[in-house]
Amino acid sequence: MRHLVISLLICSLVGCAGSPRNTSLKSAKALRSVDTYTLCKAATPRELYTPSQKVLNEVRRRRVNCSSIYSYVSPSEKRKAAKRAAQRLREVWIRRVYLRANSIPNSSTTTSWVIAPRQL
Repeated sequence: MRHLVISLLICSLVGCAGSPRNTSLKSAKALRSVDTYTLCKAATPRELYTPSQKVLNEVRRRRVNCSSIYSYVSPSEKRKAAKRAAQRLREVWIRRVYLRANSIPNSSTTTSWVIAPRQL
């Protein structure tokens, strides 16, 4: 049990292969063999993570535009965007229902229809 706790602690500190934290712990020489996407992922700051100077130096050395390769959106921003999208959909749906309920049939069409408001 003790070995399991120690190994889990080590794994959480080091991080998984390809994770930004693991990439930032590599030496400058080892960073040269990292692919561009992983390097840009490690160079992008986020909550509780700041890229190391070695990673930023490697990005400068390669002259890579990381914003065009990788962008990070925080979970809170994703939730806000989902709420805004849901609100827009709700507004569009309400507008469509309202327009259909209050539409006046065109006299030039052969089909005439009127949706009467619901009576309670």
